[in-house]
Amino acid sequence: MVILTLAKGNSKPRMAELGQLVGECLERTVAGFKGSSQDIGWSANLRIRTVKAVTFLERTGLAQVEERTDLVMATQAGRKVLGSVVKNDTLLSHAVMTLERSYENIKAEKRIRSEV
Repeated sequence: MVILTLAKGNSKPRMAELGQLVGECLERTVAGFKGSSQDIGWSANLRIRTVKAVTFLERTGLAQVEERTDLVMATQAGRKVLGSVVKNDTLLSHAVMTLERSYENIKAEKRIRSEV
C-alpha cells in the first residue's frame, strides 16, 4: 500500500530511491518507528522487501516501472484499489492518507533543501 500511495501522485518516485522513501514514510507514520534510532530507510531488508513488493504490484497490474525513466507509477487498477481503501473510514484508510501527507512533506523538504 505504501508503494501504491507513493506511485499514484503527480511526483512519481524513481525505483532507485523507492526503498529510502518507503522507509522515511514508515518512520514518520508508524508509531513503532517514530523517534527510532534504527533509521529504517537504510535497511537492506526493507529494500529487498520493496523490490519484491514492486514485482508483485507489476505482476498483478497495480503498478508499473517505466523502463526509460525508471519511475514507479500506479496503474488505473492500482488507483482504483487505493480509492476504495481511502473511501472507507478504517484504520488502513487513515494510514494511507497519513502516508500521502508524509510523502508530500518529504518532497517539500527536499525542494526547500535544494533551494538553499
